[in-house]
Amino acid sequence: MNLAIWLLKMIVTAKLEIIMVLDKAKKPLTTKETTNEIIKRGKLKIRGATPQAAIIEEIKDNADSSVFTKTPKGFILDREKLKISKYYEILTL
Repeated sequence: MNLAIWLLKMIVTAKLEIIMVLDKAKKPLTTKETTNEIIKRGKLKIRGATPQAAIIEEIKDNADSSVFTKTPKGFILDREKLKISKYYEILTL
């Protein structure tokens, strides 16, 4: 494995953690469900007034190019956008 990619995987960002949780879920998750999964995984310290608010902010950030898609039941990964994002190579290792 490429050392740079390995290091990127070790530096867990909020966006990467959300992507990993939604990828594993294979179904839409609400921001509350996503936040609870991230907390359970324990790989990310979420800062802010409430953890859920931090996750909502991360999902809404750069909505035009976001890899997240809102559905009536929650958020899912837009796999087509994910394939062209910088996160795709990290997830496929």
